[in-house]
Amino acid sequence: MNPGISLAFGDNFIDAYYVVLVYYVAIFISIVTLPIVPILQALALNKEAFKAQIVATVLYCLVIYPFIYYYGLYGASISYIMYYILWAAYTIFILKRKILKKEKI
Repeated sequence: MNPGISLAFGDNFIDAYYVVLVYYVAIFISIVTLPIVPILQALALNKEAFKAQIVATVLYCLVIYPFIYYYGLYGASISYIMYYILWAAYTIFILKRKILKKEKI
């Protein structure tokens, strides 16, 4: 497996290696979408940014328990990926809608 995890944390954490790899996908999505909130704030869309966060969090809470129940630790990682995908998609949707609405005026 990965000797780095074994050296740093011990042999008990070897199984966490693949779970962390799946979790890194969510972190990558987070890094790619990092500039979205400052863009919304620069356009004075703070309420919309907050609404996107609330919607994504509620959907995450609805998904995480069944995913953990059926898929275990991988389900937790996958639900976290889904959280970031849903958040990014909804935030980009709001951003496009507001920009297009301002252009029509």
